[in-house]
Amino acid sequence: MDNWQTIWLKRLIFLCTLITVAFLFQTPLLVVVMLLIIHSLYFVITKDRKESLIIYLGVGVLGASAELLCILTGAWEYSNTDTFGMPYWLPLVWGSAGLFMKDLSMRVCNHFQNPTDN
Repeated sequence: MDNWQTIWLKRLIFLCTLITVAFLFQTPLLVVVMLLIIHSLYFVITKDRKESLIIYLGVGVLGASAELLCILTGAWEYSNTDTFGMPYWLPLVWGSAGLFMKDLSMRVCNHFQNPTDN
């Protein structure tokens, strides 16, 4: 299990992801660069890099593909688009969401398996 510093650092990484997109979305290439830097920190501090990378890439591709389908069918649209009606940074945000859900699910499972350890 991660120590408390790692847990809080991961939470800070996810918060920085949201803040980066919220405040810099009008400069998409800057968002991409910032997210790559922020997310690389996640891989530096995590213990299971291979599993996390697979989740990051898999959820990034699947999430962006689902969004693309919805955009192409007219279900929704983005105000600032770069390619195929969606921002360049969208797969990176989906990948980050996958890592967040992985970490959250591991903490919840650990809590219910070992309630006295938390």
